[in-house]
Amino acid sequence: MFAAEEGLEPTVQLLLEAGADADAQDKDWQTALIYASVNGHAGIARLLIGASAANASEREKRVNAQAKRGGTALIYASVNGHEETVKLLLATKAKVNAQDKRGSTALIHAVVKGHVAVVKVLLAARVNVVAQANGGVTAFMLAAMLGEDKLVELLLEKGAEINMQEDAGLTALMLSAHEHHTVSAR
Repeated sequence: MFAAEEGLEPTVQLLLEAGADADAQDKDWQTALIYASVNGHAGIARLLIGASAANASEREKRVNAQAKRGGTALIYASVNGHEETVKLLLATKAKVNAQDKRGSTALIHAVVKGHVAVVKVLLAARVNVVAQANGGVTAFMLAAMLGEDKLVELLLEKGAEINMQEDAGLTALMLSAHEHHTVSAR
């Protein structure tokens, strides 16, 4: 896992050829693919996805493995803004709407971090733009609250519900105004 995390592609290749288990998990249930995705090592992710998986079903299971907190390789790549890795994972059937233990999706994480390019990739993959995390917040609400106007526009274009309320009854407009983001609140 260290080799995958550190981007040591030749070492990962050697280990896989020697029979290393690409699906092994650490104490937090993280796999080498998750470690590679966290750090944007798309080449290593590609090697791990294809490693000794006998069929498409096994590859899909590997791509969608969840860590203890529910994060997947796609969620971790998205939160860190690794566009190439996100594209690779989506092309290999990563579940675009998977949620972690807090109910957050890859889209929600990418919005919170302001990763416009990753958000565009996820939107092109038909992510659920109205998915709600725990507490009822959506990616759109968070974009408005954070004053991320470009993301607000992108999410509206893809069907974000402007008057949707989170669990306390707040809308994106209320959240934006509360945070003093006047551009989003117009």
